[in-house]
Amino acid sequence: MSVDIKLNLIKPSKDLRLACNAYDVISCSFANADRLGIKSLVDLLRHTNKNLKIAIDYSRNYRSLIDKIVLKEKLDKEDVKVLKVLEKLFPININKNYEKIFNNYFLEYIDKIHLKVINILFDIFTDTKAQINVFSISNTRNGWGGSATVNSYFLSIHNDVDILKIDKSKIFSIIIHEMIHTVNSNNDIFKRINIYLKDNNLPIHSNSFSETFTKTIENICMYKLGYNKEKYPKYRFNSSNERFLEDKIRKVYDSWEKLKGKNKDKFIVYLEKNIDKVFLID
Repeated sequence: MSVDIKLNLIKPSKDLRLACNAYDVISCSFANADRLGIKSLVDLLRHTNKNLKIAIDYSRNYRSLIDKIVLKEKLDKEDVKVLKVLEKLFPININKNYEKIFNNYFLEYIDKIHLKVINILFDIFTDTKAQINVFSISNTRNGWGGSATVNSYFLSIHNDVDILKIDKSKIFSIIIHEMIHTVNSNNDIFKRINIYLKDNNLPIHSNSFSETFTKTIENICMYKLGYNKEKYPKYRFNSSNERFLEDKIRKVYDSWEKLKGKNKDKFIVYLEKNIDKVFLID
């Protein structure tokens, strides 16, 4: 069994920039509105403008649109229509210098760190293979951060942020975090756990699990790489429920890590076998 994730640095097209804008702003609004129970506020926006009504559609999957563009698949009429609407809503504002700096971090990560991370993930995940396109983009969000799809992930930053003041280790932690998301999207057991969440109607949103699980693995990678002095220095979210969920995932990981033997399961297998310890409310 192996984790084989190959990264390919690409240059984003205009359509890809528009789709990333929508993913960073609109899809994020979807996820957070659902998670925080404020969908009615998003619905209010949908009814204020005809273009917003087209763009802010709960059935629309901007993650898939990004992958279509990245994989150079043919866009259907609905995709073309949405991109025309997005062009009206989101101005393209490129900061070439910021994108070059982030691309250089990507190249350094691929050259010096990626193989070490893959070796850590080898013990955590079952067979996972994918060709992932990565890129940097500017002014698609406030602040800076990363986003991931099934076949890509990217770093984005706003002009208001001083990129030179961002610590290198923070950038690497985001690169690793988003790559773990792509591993999750391509791992059969992780996808099965997500289905378990939906089918059993548990009081945990799948986005909360995805993010807290990914943050846990990111923390472990950064600790084993020597960037973090503590194993779990940060939580993904501030809410008590989501911190409680992340604590449970950490506890299952720590119990797995103590196990010995050549037939020891991968962590994702162990997590699935002990899923009740994570999702059952005490």
